[in-house]
Amino acid sequence: MSTPIETIERIRVQRDANRQRRADIVRTIADLHQEQQDLEAADRELQIAERVVTALLPSEQVKTLADAVGNVVSSLEFESKPKRKPDGIPPILEMANEALASFEAIGKPCASCPEITDFIRRTWWPDVKSEFVSPQLWRAANRGDLDKVGNNYARKVKIEKGPATEVARPSLSNGETGSYPV
Repeated sequence: MSTPIETIERIRVQRDANRQRRADIVRTIADLHQEQQDLEAADRELQIAERVVTALLPSEQVKTLADAVGNVVSSLEFESKPKRKPDGIPPILEMANEALASFEAIGKPCASCPEITDFIRRTWWPDVKSEFVSPQLWRAANRGDLDKVGNNYARKVKIEKGPATEVARPSLSNGETGSYPV
């Protein structure tokens, strides 16, 4: 048998649990009311859309809202987006690699986007804009196709794997040479 104090404590614990459950129920009811209001607002917007689409088409063509929307969409003439890059020139990454090879040939191992764009402009595409080239270079660097050095780009260094070669050791006396493995 429990003491009166233990009984009072159990009652308090039960009352706290009941209070917590009531608070949870109140929150759930508030959430459901909000969801109901959101659904009613969405339904009002859909009713407006249905009336507008139906008004745009002759009534004999409209059997369902889906038919109406399909008819409106098919009647629209979409303008094709103008091409950025002219036909007949290499892909931007290929042009950038050639530009970087050209910079390497003059002793510059990397180049900035504006420098690469200028090279492309001089060589292939007179009206190229930096905003056409820059995203391509950035994506290529992220893919690992190019190296990014600060704000500059460089061609990916390819490391040849093979047997070690011997390199001539500098002579310390009278032109004699030796060799040692690398």
